[in-house]
Amino acid sequence: CAAAINFVLMFVSLHSYNLREVYVNSPTMPPNILKSTAFCAAAINFVLQLANPNNFQWRTTNDIQHRYLESFGKLTPSETDILSAYLKGKATNIDSDLNNWFAENGFPNMKLSYPEYAMGFGAIFDLLVDWKRPGTKSKLTIDNQVFEAIKMKPGAVAAYNLEGYDYPMFVLDTRDKGWKVHLLETEFLFDDVDLLTAATDILVSKKSPFLFREVIFPSVDMEIDVELEWLIGMGLEKTPFQIREAKKIVRLKLDDKGARAQSAVAIAIDGCSLPRGEIPPIYRFTKPFFIIFANDNISIPPFVAIVSQDAWNVVLSSSTND
Repeated sequence: CAAAINFVLMFVSLHSYNLREVYVNSPTMPPNILKSTAFCAAAINFVLQLANPNNFQWRTTNDIQHRYLESFGKLTPSETDILSAYLKGKATNIDSDLNNWFAENGFPNMKLSYPEYAMGFGAIFDLLVDWKRPGTKSKLTIDNQVFEAIKMKPGAVAAYNLEGYDYPMFVLDTRDKGWKVHLLETEFLFDDVDLLTAATDILVSKKSPFLFREVIFPSVDMEIDVELEWLIGMGLEKTPFQIREAKKIVRLKLDDKGARAQSAVAIAIDGCSLPRGEIPPIYRFTKPFFIIFANDNISIPPFVAIVSQDAWNVVLSSSTND
């Protein structure tokens, strides 16, 4: 990452530019040809980190998994520290607990179903930024359809030609330290990791100033389910665990005052060495056992015991094992 942290919004357009007035247009292609999509690496990295506290090597099963881990799966400590302010997570083997956690944090439609011998992990990314110089509300008409829009002058937004790109990039400063928002039109559809790769290439492209009088771009209010099937099957080396389910919901708002990017990611992990349909056994203690209290920063266990049936709580009414 550069010193300033960025995210990129890409719009689709067939509109030609001139130096007097510039429009960053909404999609003009039919919805069945090109639809909105998004990729939140922050939430995906965080949920994979929750699922892999011992930092084992990930075992990949397809090219997308490999490319993602190689190019985007490792952040520096400072990057991780910055993103931690916008992330929260949950780990549980009870799917209803994970689903309730998502609902309590504003994502009631995020639901996974998995057995108790699996583990579920959830992550939520929530970034809200305010423009350093707010725009003004406007309208944008494309093919006789009118869209709500935002108008900004050069003092509120910078613009650049990018080497190798047909359209200029507009950069909006925010009041939030280090954050910028980049707007750039595109006529191409990117899926999965290709979208993240494209955005990364845009941010490092050679640029030169682009002259314009004002820019008008559509306001955005989006919530979509994003496929994460490419993550399924990825497992942890030295363990029998692999991802059995993965789901992501993305929200994005953009208006005259600022922008908000949100993403909820959930994965479920179970043991890949089990024959299909076989349920792992329940392990029950039947003999005396150690109870050891330990601290990573203390060289001896501060408290240890062996407890036998004379110390076990007896159920007063007759019952059998659950």
